[in-house]
Amino acid sequence: MLGVWAKTPAGSYALSNQKFVVYGKNDSKAYFTSVLESEMEDVPYTYYAVYPRPTSVSGTSATFALPSFQDGHASSADILVATPASYGALSSPSETGVNSNLSLEMNHMVHILNFFVPSEEDGEPVSRIEITLPFDCAGNVTADFTDPSVRPSVTSNGTGRITASLAVPAEPSSYVSVAICPPAKACGENDMLTATYYTPTRKVVAVPLKLSGRSFEPGHATPVKLVPESSVKSFRIRIKTGANLLGEALNSFSISGSEGEVYRYSNSEGLWSDISVDEEYLSDEGGEKFNSIVSAVSGGQGSVTFDSQSAAITVALSAANISVEGASATIDLGPIPYLLFEDFSSAKDYSQNGTYSAGANNDRTKDGYLLNGYMSTDGWNASRFVLSAGNNIMINCRYQSGGFISERICGRLDTPNIAALKPGVSVKLKFSFDIGCYIPVGYMLLGTLDDSGSNDQAFIKVGTHTKSIDSSIDCTDQSSIGDVCSLIYSSEHFSSDFGPSDFGADYPTMTLTASGCGPSTRFVIWACTERTTSAAGANSCYFYYIDNIKVSITN
Repeated sequence: MLGVWAKTPAGSYALSNQKFVVYGKNDSKAYFTSVLESEMEDVPYTYYAVYPRPTSVSGTSATFALPSFQDGHASSADILVATPASYGALSSPSETGVNSNLSLEMNHMVHILNFFVPSEEDGEPVSRIEITLPFDCAGNVTADFTDPSVRPSVTSNGTGRITASLAVPAEPSSYVSVAICPPAKACGENDMLTATYYTPTRKVVAVPLKLSGRSFEPGHATPVKLVPESSVKSFRIRIKTGANLLGEALNSFSISGSEGEVYRYSNSEGLWSDISVDEEYLSDEGGEKFNSIVSAVSGGQGSVTFDSQSAAITVALSAANISVEGASATIDLGPIPYLLFEDFSSAKDYSQNGTYSAGANNDRTKDGYLLNGYMSTDGWNASRFVLSAGNNIMINCRYQSGGFISERICGRLDTPNIAALKPGVSVKLKFSFDIGCYIPVGYMLLGTLDDSGSNDQAFIKVGTHTKSIDSSIDCTDQSSIGDVCSLIYSSEHFSSDFGPSDFGADYPTMTLTASGCGPSTRFVIWACTERTTSAAGANSCYFYYIDNIKVSITN
């Protein structure tokens, strides 16, 4: 992608850092096109161009990012400035495909170091080269887009270190290219280039290269022979995490196997998510460390503990979390987990008082049931529910009136306690879940089906409590809900948007918060109704599908 300027005879710019994209290549030429905001005036212009399109422009200074981590192909980090050219207005392609004949000659502003891979070290390929120069050679580089003869310079975020990490290792007798920004002046008598390179099994320090008098001119290349000076066995492990679902930055994470902890990373930089750590272990002792980490993860008994200020969560690891190639391994720990997550993917069928029955006074049970053995983790409790294997759970509220005496039995779903929180903490938690409503026939009045007014009677209440997870908890009458928990939410009326067999459907998401939570906190969702009709045989049920329950820390 080019940035192009077109300067008018009056000194203004008809085009200013205009984006041009490539649409064809031919030998040493490339062809570019752009969509202009308006037709150019028919006057002579002076054209300037740079590659890539700069990150910022100030006056005639264009700034580019020259990375300190490169892929071993200098062309991917190249910076070019065109020789200014005079030409008229650019025109649209004709029907015959003839385009404007503006031609620009591009000039390389970087210097290329070509590192030749030695045939020593048993002919092993090189996967990584780390070099150090006595001047800033990478960072934010500024060049004059009107004059390629002006030497570029590193103006900010400068570093004298460059790492070439190769997706495909370079074989012996081939070369690896690195792009550098030329120094402002020639190197001094004591200036040196140092290089360290890695094969699949060894770390090799090369003989330093004396740089006295070298100026590394733009557009030129310097061959560098890597001559081994010393080497040692090298073992490398890359460990990475995914997104932060916990809601709080980590203090550390640690990996353990059957014999205890084998690795710990301290998050001193306060990284939030997508943490990536490269570890190097040297010599035979390093090999022992490498093997202990690999064995802990791939042996089927490994685990990782994510530790934050308020929580500690341990997750099992398996061979699926690691890939090993020779003396190199990558461990993907997955996302930093929620405090609690349940998507019912491993749930088993289980139902108690979970179906609609009309016209009877024998459906007033308030029994609660532990779901241990039916859910992925123990500690769940439910009453008046249907648990659908691999899908989700449905709870209901039973309104029943007999002999003009009515009651509303509110089914419930209780989460386990948030045991991942540390003792003594008091934090604000985010509680989210998917929920959909189903109302079968409204209510039964004197033996006659009647839907009138039923769809505005359904709602839910949500709260927290600290009751033990070791015994089942019964459902309760709506009037006593506030006596058995701390309410955090009472919903508006639900409409009946789902049907009787919509297990596993996509339901709307509800997100709530609760303050002052600790490791004994549990969340509870009640199915409720405002139905108050009192008559002989006036019965009804209100059903709620619940899925994808998530608990995390929030501010």
